[in-house]
Amino acid sequence: MSIASAQITRQQACLDKLVRYQDKKGKLRIGTRRVFVEYMVLECSHVPIMWQEDRIKDMSAMAYFRASEKEQHAHQRKQEAAGKKKCYGLQGPSRRVIVINKTEHDYALQVFSAHELAQERKRMGCIQDV
Repeated sequence: MSIASAQITRQQACLDKLVRYQDKKGKLRIGTRRVFVEYMVLECSHVPIMWQEDRIKDMSAMAYFRASEKEQHAHQRKQEAAGKKKCYGLQGPSRRVIVINKTEHDYALQVFSAHELAQERKRMGCIQDV
């Protein structure tokens, strides 16, 4: 098994896991992650987004207040050394974000771009459907 086929197998396994979600009417549904992402992108108009956040979170206000100046600076240095991590999500029209993993994000981008292409072809009057 080559590396590429192993990655595809792993992606398929990730997208075939079951997940619970609510539809537009609030009804609880059970489906694969693939179905969930397609539903959110195509039916609910969610857009795949990516952002970065610190690997080590900020101190709470109380912890910051209780820490000495030396401990505060040590925590800030630790945060800077750890860097940032990428986070992935689906953002809806109400600006609410649903956090998803990278595999789901990549699939959402694929579905979103295919949907946008189909809409563009419809606008231009192309007869063929993708």
